[in-house]
Amino acid sequence: MLGVAAEIAPDPRRALPLSAGPCFAAPAAGEVTAGGRKLVGSAQLRVGDALLQHGSILLADDQERLASLLRWPIGGSDRPATLSELLGRTPHVGELERVLMAAFGLEAECAKDVPSRSLEESDLEKLYRSEAWTWRR
Repeated sequence: MLGVAAEIAPDPRRALPLSAGPCFAAPAAGEVTAGGRKLVGSAQLRVGDALLQHGSILLADDQERLASLLRWPIGGSDRPATLSELLGRTPHVGELERVLMAAFGLEAECAKDVPSRSLEESDLEKLYRSEAWTWRR
């Protein structure tokens, strides 16, 4: 819906080992790729009747910092795709939100029903977005 030529990664001949490297180094079966490079990371955990789904779409991060911290070379086909690279621009968060909601058949209007964030939620967002939180030891 953004104009990216994306595809679903096929089943590999065998499962990726746990030592396969950073999440975005190689696509697993069913993940979204562009030009054979991973664009969307997805993980699930199922316990009993509960399901936890986590997903990430790379806007502009090319994982260089992660690769240097892990001492894991990323280049060529291991380098993940990003929306910025594929579109030639970085989509705005609201634009991406509307496109995702439309792709799931949801009305964009439902975002208006979400109450505004509390002061505590705003403070937590600032904390979790900070470099200090991300790179703490």
